[in-house]
Amino acid sequence: MVWTFQTNAPTTHKEPFTITITVPETEIKAGAEIELKVLMTNTSRHDVPERAIVVANGWGDLSYKYDCNDASGKSVAREVSMDGLVSIGSIPALKSGKSRETSVLLNSVCDVSQPGKYEIQLSRTEPSDPDHRIVKSNKIILTVAPLANNN
Repeated sequence: MVWTFQTNAPTTHKEPFTITITVPETEIKAGAEIELKVLMTNTSRHDVPERAIVVANGWGDLSYKYDCNDASGKSVAREVSMDGLVSIGSIPALKSGKSRETSVLLNSVCDVSQPGKYEIQLSRTEPSDPDHRIVKSNKIILTVAPLANNN
């Protein structure tokens, strides 16, 4: 007699890397420049291949998709102009258990010039994943206050 066991336990898929974004302050004045720090950590047991870092007209690493929405949910992500593309070169694969931090001027990838609340999140696919799964960062809520009126 052969016994067959069936399990209905869900299979969990661990992402090969994590993306964590931070800003120095979550409340800023309109017009202030905002440095967005991006920390990518390899959580897999293998190297995560990287792409070349490309800069376009002040943009940062274009291997990420920048999701920026205002309080009504409208996208305020800036369009990428292919004019002025500069390849910085390829960077080595991210080794298992290691992290890499980069910075992006948030104002260059999202229009956060108007007072209000904005939700920011980054995402990217793993270059070697045949299923092209998307890994998303944490979300940041940014509050932009109006400039003081000195009349």
